Amino acid sequence: MSDLNSILFEGAVAGEPVIAGQGKEKHCSFILANRRYRREGGESKIRTTRMRIVAHDAKMAELIVRCAYAGRMARVVGCTAEDEAGIYIAAEHIEYKPELNGGKKE
Repeated sequence: MSDLNSILFEGAVAGEPVIAGQGKEKHCSFILANRRYRREGGESKIRTTRMRIVAHDAKMAELIVRCAYAGRMARVVGCTAEDEAGIYIAAEHIEYKPELNGGKKE
């Protein structure tokens, strides 16, 4: 049996996407911040988890640069991977929350 490596991560884009490489080697990375709220001893606690998201596909990288901006909510489906900078999510599919302001960055 093969090991399962699949992840679904939702949150807000933190900062602007960074694109690197050229042609078929083009890839894009950005940070997605997930905020979890919970009650602990009568107090509300917020836990924020930030994950680096990397899209190795050149076409997806171009779409990320056009659609992802700081504060926009996104859902990423992918798998965990690791490089010299640490663990990240290798994006296979990304969905964005619809924009209420007509698609304009604020």
